[in-house]
Amino acid sequence: MGGCASAFVEDDKRVICTRHGRTDNAQSGVPADFYEIHDFADTAGRYRCVFFFVTARTPALEDAEAYCRENRIPFLEFDGDTLVTPSGVRDFCAAGGAHCYCPDLDSGVWCGHNLAAVVALNTGIHTLRLPEKRKMTPLFAGGGPFVSDCIELNLRCGQVAAFRLDTLKETTGAIP
Repeated sequence: MGGCASAFVEDDKRVICTRHGRTDNAQSGVPADFYEIHDFADTAGRYRCVFFFVTARTPALEDAEAYCRENRIPFLEFDGDTLVTPSGVRDFCAAGGAHCYCPDLDSGVWCGHNLAAVVALNTGIHTLRLPEKRKMTPLFAGGGPFVSDCIELNLRCGQVAAFRLDTLKETTGAIP
């Protein structure tokens, strides 16, 4: 059976922690990467904080936790017993020094080298904060490009705002 079948399991805490943890993470406004626990040693050094989806206590998990403690990398476990919310994920990441792209409301945020997008979970003002000033070109709404590291978006529930991102070094000449 594929992993997608786990989305429909109702009361198995070993699976619920993964489903709820991924949803809470996705709605936190903090971008994340997902890796298998066996890839942990090769990837952990790149991150300011770590999440573990604990479907079972294993030696690999205990090794990863020990690595985090030794290297002072804060970690949060989604274990099916502990209630974690999008704002709880956001607060944990901010305390660990991670950048939060949308700190004011629960939102889905996708950011890459050339793209930033916000999916509104609730109606209201969503503040998109980039780690540095970039040339931002709206993809779905009117308006021309502008340079900023922050924009307030008045979004309806389910609405998407997306921007093409260019570094200022790539920008030549004046912005129209």
